[in-house]
Order: sequence, then structure tokens, then C-alpha cells
Amino acid sequence: MECKVLDITINSAKDLQDVNLFFKMKVYAAVSIQDYNLIKDDTCMQLQITPIDKDSGPNPEWNFRMKFRVDTFATQQNRLILVVELKADKKLGNKDIGEVQVPMKELLDRFGESKNEISVSYSVITPSGEPKGLLYFTYKFSSKFTVESGDMPVSAALNWK
Repeated sequence: MECKVLDITINSAKDLQDVNLFFKMKVYAAVSIQDYNLIKDDTCMQLQITPIDKDSGPNPEWNFRMKFRVDTFATQQNRLILVVELKADKKLGNKDIGEVQVPMKELLDRFGESKNEISVSYSVITPSGEPKGLLYFTYKFSSKFTVESGDMPVSAALNWK
């Protein structure tokens, strides 16, 4: 299968919904690439998580870099979606702040044949369905390469180590 590496840096978010009443929110982002055809099957979803920003409340900053291997055929069929879930770390369980969903085809088409990182921002959608805040990230794609079918799931996280 033909693949590309998505190199993404989750930079920051601004003006998020504050889900804490008395204390400053401690925010992190859970990032995954999901296949619409396999959305019910968690084994096909790879997940990476930013560190928790304990100091910035509704305006967290991470500048956290991640890499995912992405199936270019599934991307061109518009099956893959980048999902960034923003969550507040709490002692009695994490609380959802909001989510950003971006079709991978949109990111790939915008990137085109560029070699430079692209900076983007997307509205964060709260659990109630309302937009509140923005998520900022940069990304770029590698050149195509081929892997043997079955080596890794359609969108597999690549470790930095």
C-alpha cells in the first residue's frame, strides 16, 4: 500500500469553553486518524496524546509534534479523518471540552506538492455542538512510500523513539 507520513505539531488552542468551575483547567489533546469505514473498530485507530498544559486554562499551549503513517488510497477516497479531542484532566475523571474533525483529504489537497509546513486553525466544537474556541496546528506530508499490506493499520502512529 502507498503511504505518506503526516508530521503534525499540535500548537495551541484559544478561547476554549471552560469546563471547570473553581480551578484552572488542565488541558490535553488526544489525536487520532480514523477510517470512516472502520469507525466502530478501535483496533484500527491509532492515538497519540499531548502533555497536559497545567497553567494556561482555556488557552493551552503544547507545541507537541506527532507522526502518523497514512494510507494515501484511503485518503484519496475521503475515508480518513483527523480527530483532535480536547479534554480537561480532572481527579474524578476527564471532561470533554470539544473536538476538531478534519478530513485527511482536505489536508492533503491543501498541502499539494509543498515541502514546507502549513499552519492552520479550526473551530473547536463543544459536546453540545456549538463552536467555541480555535485549535492551531502545523503539518506537512512526506513523499509517498510503499509498505507491505498487513504491516500496520491504515493510519498508524509512528514513535519518535
